[in-house]
Amino acid sequence: ADAATISVLLQAKDQASAQIDKVRGSMGRLGESFGRHRKAMGLAATGISAGLAGIAVSFTKSAEEQRKTIRGLDTSLKTIGMSYEANKDEIEALFAAQQKQTNFGDEESRASLSRLITMTGDYEGSMKALVIAQDIAAASGKSADGVIKALSQVMNGTTTALKAYGIEAEKGESATSVLERAAAKYTGQAIAQFDAMTQLNQTFDDLKDAIGTIMLDKMSGWLEKADDMLRIVVDWVEQNPKLAKTLLTVVAAVTAFLAV
Repeated sequence: ADAATISVLLQAKDQASAQIDKVRGSMGRLGESFGRHRKAMGLAATGISAGLAGIAVSFTKSAEEQRKTIRGLDTSLKTIGMSYEANKDEIEALFAAQQKQTNFGDEESRASLSRLITMTGDYEGSMKALVIAQDIAAASGKSADGVIKALSQVMNGTTTALKAYGIEAEKGESATSVLERAAAKYTGQAIAQFDAMTQLNQTFDDLKDAIGTIMLDKMSGWLEKADDMLRIVVDWVEQNPKLAKTLLTVVAAVTAFLAV
């Protein structure tokens, strides 16, 4: 090759070497930066994981609470020869309507209806009494539980039980008449107390229930598999205690090293 060609080749080689050195330098600095921030990155990842785990726990707990109130209502219905599943549409439609226009959420309504049915043995009457109870509770500022107890007593024949709520039973007046007067006096009171923020919280709770239910359904299969795997591990550890101890020591040492 002539001198000009050799000169061009040498310049190209020098430029390539410079680029390679530049890349190596950048990679080196990246490695140093990663080394300096590895712990912080690890903590950030741990924080994110912990946050997601917290959300998952909150959602599944909410869904489990919903299932608990459903089981309770189903138990109450079975005492009078009925079931939640067979009457689910009618029951949940009432709860949805109340939640949409009052501050009473579906879980609270579910628990209240369960109590009414248990104390009276009357499904249709309890469905009507639930709305009356929530109206009286909203107007009086007293707990729904206390109102439900009083209404149950009226339904069972103690017509004077609503005296504390301004309903004086006349001599010989029927329970049906007393309940009708209570309904007329307090109708619409729960709706009048409607609060938008409470409604928003209830809607968010419904979202948590929906997502949590999906997670619980998925987890049930995972938990069964995890239980099988853990049993295998437990059996192996019991059969190889010395080796298991050695492995745990190694894992602990590696974990400690990575955490530095």
